[in-house]
Amino acid sequence: MKNALPENTNQLTPTTITGVEGKIADVGTGIEPLVVEISPEDKKNYSIGGQKKEGMISKAVEVIGDHPEIVPDSFDKTKFALFIENRDLMNHFGDLLQELTNKCYDSATVNNIHASDMANTVYGYVQMAAQHDPSLRDDAKELGKYFEKGPRIAPANFSVQTGNSVEVSYVIPGKLITNTSTSRLSLMAGPSLSNRIKRVGTLFIEPGTAIKVPDGYTSILITNIGSDPGSFTIKLKSIPK
Repeated sequence: MKNALPENTNQLTPTTITGVEGKIADVGTGIEPLVVEISPEDKKNYSIGGQKKEGMISKAVEVIGDHPEIVPDSFDKTKFALFIENRDLMNHFGDLLQELTNKCYDSATVNNIHASDMANTVYGYVQMAAQHDPSLRDDAKELGKYFEKGPRIAPANFSVQTGNSVEVSYVIPGKLITNTSTSRLSLMAGPSLSNRIKRVGTLFIEPGTAIKVPDGYTSILITNIGSDPGSFTIKLKSIPK
């Protein structure tokens, strides 16, 4: 049995909304000095490693700490430490922003469900009124279309050439992304569009295998990091018109 969803009928003033938007912009401005934008080609060439590379970095730091004499003066220890510090900071900021993003989208979903329930009630009113007012029959018919059962959603097919990326929105968390090619694919995922895509770690989809869309994500970026033409399938939500 489904639990009743909570309701939140608080309302933000225009001034508060403007203030929130300004603070979000301030966050973007604040992290701008550490932002590094990379191309799909760079993602293809440098996305391999993930946790394995992080383990190697940690071990290198440990060795340098225990045996500083083995590192020549030409090795820039300060830069090495800065790369690690900035990596950890951006991961930290990304995690905080992702938590807030999830709260926003979860709240939007709940409000949409409540609004849909109330729209259903309006549909009932229109149906009753249309029995006596012919001018409302077209409205009743239009509203009724939204209650018709749609066709079963078939997996969508996508192709991606070597070194290129394909962004797919309206993905469903938990649904399988199936690599239908002989090329290796990599996955990045995010809540909406590419400018908000957040790396979830190095995820690979080997030829003929499948992985699930990570929880909380509604768009994906698939990159062909192999040498053959790539392709994959995934089920999508209905795209709003």
